[in-house]
Amino acid sequence: MRIQEKGEIPGGVILSIDGDLYGGPHADDFYALIRNLIAQGKKLVLVDLAKARRANSSGLGILIRGYALLKDAGGALRVFNLSDGVDHMFKITRFNSIIEVYENEEEARAGRGGA
Repeated sequence: MRIQEKGEIPGGVILSIDGDLYGGPHADDFYALIRNLIAQGKKLVLVDLAKARRANSSGLGILIRGYALLKDAGGALRVFNLSDGVDHMFKITRFNSIIEVYENEEEARAGRGGA
């Protein structure tokens, strides 16, 4: 799993996750990145999951912890462009009832119309 910053948006950033969304050593990198963004005053994080092929419960846990860190700081984490494999995991675990899920970046930026 690779985490890349795709760009900035008002009050936050867009991140992209490439590869399998599984737990492991990348979790700490993700949390450190989220904490750093919060320290910079960037409290809106949009995560593009188009290139995240598959996910497991540990990988979804990474997103939930990032969501919790941002929420505690008065921010938000939104995901968009879910690949079929990740979308399936979101639905069967009902994570889409916790984290805001959007079809595309435009909707995620606007923050309305989440699934």
